[in-house]
Amino acid sequence: MKKLLIAFSLLLVIIVGILILTSKQSDTSISDTSDTSDTSDKSKLHYYTEDYAEKYKNELHEIFGDYTIGLQLDMYFPEEKCDCGYHADGVSYKTWKINYKDVNGHELSCIMTNREDIFDQQYSWLESQIVEYFRYSYVEEYYGKFQQEDDKKWNHITCNVGDIFRAERNYEAYKKQAEVCDAYRESLKKKQDLIPLSSMKYSEMFDSFPITVKIRLNKVQNIDGEVPQIEWLSFMSEKRDYVADQIVSREGKNVNVQFRVFSVEEDNFSTCIVKGEKKGPMADGYFETEVYSAYKGVYW
Repeated sequence: MKKLLIAFSLLLVIIVGILILTSKQSDTSISDTSDTSDTSDKSKLHYYTEDYAEKYKNELHEIFGDYTIGLQLDMYFPEEKCDCGYHADGVSYKTWKINYKDVNGHELSCIMTNREDIFDQQYSWLESQIVEYFRYSYVEEYYGKFQQEDDKKWNHITCNVGDIFRAERNYEAYKKQAEVCDAYRESLKKKQDLIPLSSMKYSEMFDSFPITVKIRLNKVQNIDGEVPQIEWLSFMSEKRDYVADQIVSREGKNVNVQFRVFSVEEDNFSTCIVKGEKKGPMADGYFETEVYSAYKGVYW
């Protein structure tokens, strides 16, 4: 009987020992998994915390003059990934809306973010400002009454500073132009020169940078029969030439614009201006190539 009790006690000790060991291993496993998960999440979230509104207030005054700035907005985008291999790190950053006026007194606004260098952001602000300028000075001024309000949302205006290579048809030429234009944009960023967007004339902008503007208007029509229908086509051709002359006269010898106007009947009234000279219609790609070639020895 005594031997049986001893054997039972030993068995009980072994069982208790096994239970304790298993419990510790389980706890360690849970702790390690939790720590790894936390570390992984933190390593894939990028934080941008600088207060650009305060840090660059003097530079912003030089750029925008008497500007006002809205409330700081905190933005957050979580990490994205899928089984296809796509991955994007999470990001947390801040934005501010800046309100100002251009040299003509026209009210404008732009968004500043602390994710990007302010000396690089200003070129995006410049592009957006020129788009708005051509919208109110030429598109709305000369074609506004020939479009239904709902059709104006299909108008397309773009502006690029130095970035004028994308439509080149020959791949090797495309690659070369891309490298040259990228190097030019990088050189602008390194200079850290400020652009006085609120006081600079638009003709001075075109004199200072290789800028292209592309305008496409759709569904232009003879609303209310203001123009005799038999004269509509000649009227639109004359208007195209007149607007092109106005652009050259106002914006100077370095303005570059592709101007395309389509009526509801799909009639095409188009022209291009390269360094202040009217060139007539050009297909996408040829316009950019012409502008790029015109600035060889000037900017690249």
